Amino acid sequence: MVNSFGKYKEKFFFTGYGSYPDKLLDMPIKEKDFDNGRQNFIYVGGTNGNIQKGMDLLIEAFSKTPELNLYIYCKVEEEILRYYKNELNNKNIRYIYHWRFKPFQKKLKKLMEKVVFTVHAPINTGLGTAFMGSMLIGLIPVGYVDLEEGLDFPILTDNVD
Repeated sequence: MVNSFGKYKEKFFFTGYGSYPDKLLDMPIKEKDFDNGRQNFIYVGGTNGNIQKGMDLLIEAFSKTPELNLYIYCKVEEEILRYYKNELNNKNIRYIYHWRFKPFQKKLKKLMEKVVFTVHAPINTGLGTAFMGSMLIGLIPVGYVDLEEGLDFPILTDNVD
């Protein structure tokens, strides 16, 4: 995971977790469409617990920013599907977990060409393995609240350029 950050890898020192990349979604950096991908974010989650992983906050935030696209690639619990039914029907929020099945894998691979950011907003639950796996395939991490300003080890930025 650390090596995926190339010349910036020395900014990382240790995660304490491991993750395995999905080879289907891994692609050479030159195949990424960074210009058109600046509005595209993917939320990748592992097993249950999306509320403590911040999915509710992300759905609310993206429902107020229609120029940005959120792709949800994980199983979403029934209480979120029920409570956020209207927001999940917004054009810019897409629940794509079913794309993991073979008939949709080409569609998922094509989407990954234009998704640049992986986004998460957990409520102090630590670094998730699904989040690390999304970084392993070259996605730029955004929105991890476990990073606090003033500490020696987080990477914070006001600019993505």
